[in-house]
Amino acid sequence: MQAASLQSILNDVSKRLDAFQEEEAPVTQDLMSELDVFARLDPLLGDLQKQYRNAQLTRRQQEKQFGHDSAMADVALEAQDSAWCAMQTRYMEVRKDRSLMHKVQSILHRQKQEQLQQQEEKLQTERTHKAEQLRLYHQLRQNTDIRRDQKGGGDILLAWLWLFIFHEKMRFAHSFERFAAPLRAA
Repeated sequence: MQAASLQSILNDVSKRLDAFQEEEAPVTQDLMSELDVFARLDPLLGDLQKQYRNAQLTRRQQEKQFGHDSAMADVALEAQDSAWCAMQTRYMEVRKDRSLMHKVQSILHRQKQEQLQQQEEKLQTERTHKAEQLRLYHQLRQNTDIRRDQKGGGDILLAWLWLFIFHEKMRFAHSFERFAAPLRAA
């Protein structure tokens, strides 16, 4: 009885794996790893990498749907491990090819140089932007100073405001003293 249920589970997993074979793994904008470059140059390694990514996606979906401790997740984990081993075996084989290794290293070097150039351009753009902001700030400050000097009395207005506030505080204190004096006498 258990053999039949195990067989049906394996058939179900097999059908689901076949359905996920067509899905592509998400593309990232990060630097490609050495493995990614080899996979682009070696069609067999590329297929094995795709199978591994699909098995990884299937495992995640099985764990999400059935739970981490389910039989479906275990079977999907085994399929992922198998795909990983096949991919790593082919990866070690293609790394032994010196001409292919030289191509990969030149691609990685070119990619790193492009990344450094992009970072430098971004840094230069940020510097230019900050310099422009600083220039605009100084121009605004200069225009504000000119207007204040043209209007004159910007400081006088501030002094009058300070005197008004001081006068109000003194008036309040004096009125408080008037009310507090009869209480002291009693």
